[in-house]
Amino acid sequence: MIAVSGAGGFIGGALERIAGVDVPLRGLFSEEGEASRRWRERGREVVLGTLEDPAALAALVARARAVVHLAAYGGKRDPERSRRVNVTGSTALVRAAAAAGVKRFVHVSSISVYAATPAPGGVITEAVPPRRVERLNPYSASKYESEGAVRAAAEEAGGALEVVVVRPTNVYGPGGRAWFLDWVRRLHRLGVVPGGNVAVDLIHVDDLVRGLLRSVQAPGIAGEVLHLGHEPVPIADFCVAIGAGLGVRVRHLPRPLDALVRHGREWAYRGLRGHVLSTPLTRRVRFPHDKAERMLGFRPEISWREGVARTVAWYRNATLSGDGP
Repeated sequence: MIAVSGAGGFIGGALERIAGVDVPLRGLFSEEGEASRRWRERGREVVLGTLEDPAALAALVARARAVVHLAAYGGKRDPERSRRVNVTGSTALVRAAAAAGVKRFVHVSSISVYAATPAPGGVITEAVPPRRVERLNPYSASKYESEGAVRAAAEEAGGALEVVVVRPTNVYGPGGRAWFLDWVRRLHRLGVVPGGNVAVDLIHVDDLVRGLLRSVQAPGIAGEVLHLGHEPVPIADFCVAIGAGLGVRVRHLPRPLDALVRHGREWAYRGLRGHVLSTPLTRRVRFPHDKAERMLGFRPEISWREGVARTVAWYRNATLSGDGP
């Protein structure tokens, strides 16, 4: 049995689909809805509750071999809520898992913990500790804090629970909001990609989920931190491909103007919020996944162009059927 927090989200839905019917899954859902009904229809177990509900957490982890912890608050303007969900909630789940005798806890963090970390060579591996964390926004800061809190809680419980921290890069695919649906809305409205001439690491949700499932089973990875990403893609190229699939003309800004926009956006965000953007726009950074390939056999299969085509096809079908997002 694999217990999945945040089962009703974008990644949780993909995990349920990719895992296959022979893998027992139990998911935590904040409320009854289409996602929980889909899990039940496919023979999965459903627990209703939140990370602040001890009874729900106990029910989620009972007799489970592993936990994949996806649940998080992704807002960037509420430090108290970010910490309550992402740090305190994660700690509560670890303690429940340890008490239930769970063997492995896969904690899904975020590559944005590096948003303020200098990268002189343009490469950040797992050996580089996040730096300047005081500059991170509430989401990224709480995700980094949660990594330490999860490890500490597991140690306090006796150390038998194996913790693996996974830091995905920018995840897109059917149902994805930040890296698809939000862009669709912007492109329909603007037709240009302001600040798009910078490459970011993108990974299709199906590839990410395959990496998470390998993290549940792979031997010898207790205590490790793993980057799960795929390939650097210019944001503008990604958006032009989305537009082409939807029949929307999307244009690049001229490079000098684009650079001005990117620097302006980062400067304004720091000035107004006092933090850095989760996805930096003025530097090119790679997050190699060599360690995950070596330790998990993780090899992403879906190129970004193929992934965009699949995601656009999902969107068009969902819209035509009336089930659109």
